[in-house]
Amino acid sequence: MFKGTLTKALLCLALFSINVFSNNSSNIRDPKKTSCAFYLVPKSNTTFGEAVTDSLSIQELKDWLATNPDISEDLDLYAVGASFDKAEHKAMITEIQHLVDEHKKENPSFKNVNINSIRRLSSFLEDQRGIYALNADGTMEKISAYNPNDFRIDAQLRKKLDSEKRALMVVGAPIFGKQRKQLEESLGQVGNTEIKVKSGMLAAAQRAIKEPTEAIKHIAQNLRYFFPMREDLQKPTQGELAAMKKKLVIPGVLTFTVQAILGFPLAVVIPVTIVNAINSASTGAFRTFLANWFRRSKTFFPSSWLKQISLGTFFTVDLYWAGAGAAISNALSLAGWVNLFLQKWPSIIFNSVWRTPYHNLIYKWENIQNGSQTTVEGNEDTRKAAGSLEKFMSYIMTQFFIYSIITKDTLFSLAKTADGIYFKAGELIAHESLIMGFNVGHIAMLGVGTASVIMMMRPQLLGPAAKLALKIENWEDKIYGKVGRSLSGLTQACIEPFRKLFGHSSGP
Repeated sequence: MFKGTLTKALLCLALFSINVFSNNSSNIRDPKKTSCAFYLVPKSNTTFGEAVTDSLSIQELKDWLATNPDISEDLDLYAVGASFDKAEHKAMITEIQHLVDEHKKENPSFKNVNINSIRRLSSFLEDQRGIYALNADGTMEKISAYNPNDFRIDAQLRKKLDSEKRALMVVGAPIFGKQRKQLEESLGQVGNTEIKVKSGMLAAAQRAIKEPTEAIKHIAQNLRYFFPMREDLQKPTQGELAAMKKKLVIPGVLTFTVQAILGFPLAVVIPVTIVNAINSASTGAFRTFLANWFRRSKTFFPSSWLKQISLGTFFTVDLYWAGAGAAISNALSLAGWVNLFLQKWPSIIFNSVWRTPYHNLIYKWENIQNGSQTTVEGNEDTRKAAGSLEKFMSYIMTQFFIYSIITKDTLFSLAKTADGIYFKAGELIAHESLIMGFNVGHIAMLGVGTASVIMMMRPQLLGPAAKLALKIENWEDKIYGKVGRSLSGLTQACIEPFRKLFGHSSGP
């Protein structure tokens, strides 16, 4: 019993967070909340846009252009929800460009507008989901679209179906759960009409058998959709670039100090400090890019979770190499790779355990704040506060993450024997094998992750912390500015003699 409970607890650690990448409808990069349509998007912040049509209909775009002879140079036109299929996507963009070119000929004052797209995966069952009437010859007639929130059938249609005694087939319904129960209650029995239900899984399998090429194409597109795409990229703001510069210096000083105090040798402290500073700076500069990549995940598990794990694995590997010190050649050997994943997989998991719920908490708070904003400037202020919250927590938690990777000390271990799995204090004995070694770093990451999950019920509580983060940001700016000016002055003083010498020697 304890073994089963412990296994479930470990699984919960790996799946600690929930998918809460929810934004208001103006966030064009959230596939779960944003309608497929044409949007005008500010070049200064390509996260938010204003819909100018109700769909991706070219005719709707043409009608809108007819009433808008000009578009601000600060705006771009985005087709949100464009097909992921390469040929279909190219044809659509070509058609839009042709339409815009024709509009420009008729309106000479019309400024050139950049056309962009955000591609979406179409559902493999999108053209099959619905409610069908079964004919006597076995054919099906689609009588209603599939709406998971409303399964009602028009009264006249019910009467017609009842008189014809035709059976109903619902395609794409869930196999079980609340929606399945609602479907059965809403449809009920239409007189003598029999109601049949075909699950989405079965419908997908049947279509895959009939159209194997389309099924393989769909799988390939899903695999490609998992990885970063060009449209995820957004130009870093000045604030994000400034954060990158700070994260090259401040976390470096902090990491160096902490590792030195803990007694690690300089052969470990120096490379770990450099690698961590580069990791921190890259995530600071490309924070929005990473957010866009994560936001595209259709589900938390496995998509979003695997993305978080892959990012955590990358950071664990490079820090592990840096922490190897003089033994770097051994760490890069096959045995070293095996040892890395056997011993340090808990750090990968626990890094996700704290980061995923904490970042989701900040995204949720940011979305709530953006929901009350009506200007790009207001959204930028929120974006800056969110970045500060992530940055300062990262300053602290990264030290625990690094410690969990490079230390060999443990508070207690998870061990097993033939009799089962249990927690173990002290050294393992001959018949015991190690599953996981828990240290201070793991405990700290688990604590922050747990607190973040609890706070996701009331993300507004993050408001005071955001204000404090902005104040610390201002203090940091002042300190960084003074240090930067001092270093710049020192550098100028050092090179001035050489500059004068060079200038004198290069004279006539």
